[in-house]
Amino acid sequence: MTEDGEEVRLVDLIKPDAFNKKIMNSIKSNSVNIAIRSVLTNYYRLAEKWGFWFQDEEFIEVIQQMLKERSVVINDYSFNINGSSNNNEEINKFVHGLDEMEKELFKACVISHKDAKNWLVN
Repeated sequence: MTEDGEEVRLVDLIKPDAFNKKIMNSIKSNSVNIAIRSVLTNYYRLAEKWGFWFQDEEFIEVIQQMLKERSVVINDYSFNINGSSNNNEEINKFVHGLDEMEKELFKACVISHKDAKNWLVN
């Protein structure tokens, strides 16, 4: 504290560019159409740490909602991976925009759908 009673900070952290207002507004408006990988390859990992460190409830809620919305699309696309060629083009574009965690989720969904299909056939 200073003599005036003001609080002095030793370190002042600046929000990463991946969480700037423009990107967060884009996520709020339509999180499915954002190529998260172009923003940051490990977006969710950094978001998880940032949310834990700073307990920003609104930020955490936006990221959770984005993950829920994108997970539904990831699951749908992983089920329809062998669809029409037009659909495959759309799927490829979407998959290239996934961050690392979402890519792992996509792979798990593809394997799960294949296993379920094989189980139903046999």
